[in-house]
Amino acid sequence: PRRAAQGRGRALWEQNAKLYICGSRAIGEGVKTEVVKMVINGKKERGDEDASEESVKEWWEGLRNVRYATDVFD
Repeated sequence: PRRAAQGRGRALWEQNAKLYICGSRAIGEGVKTEVVKMVINGKKERGDEDASEESVKEWWEGLRNVRYATDVFD
């Protein structure tokens, strides 16, 4: 089930889906953590040498307000 969900998520992302995160700060951090894990795993599966956590986190932050937006609170 989890792998299938990741595949659907990847397919949507590749079709330029946008992500809106609304909830507690912990929800926002949890989404970031899972996205970073999925991207790193995908890069490793494809043999991409730039699969470091730091580079993926930078990529994710670069997408803020472009491909994803947050409305988080404490």
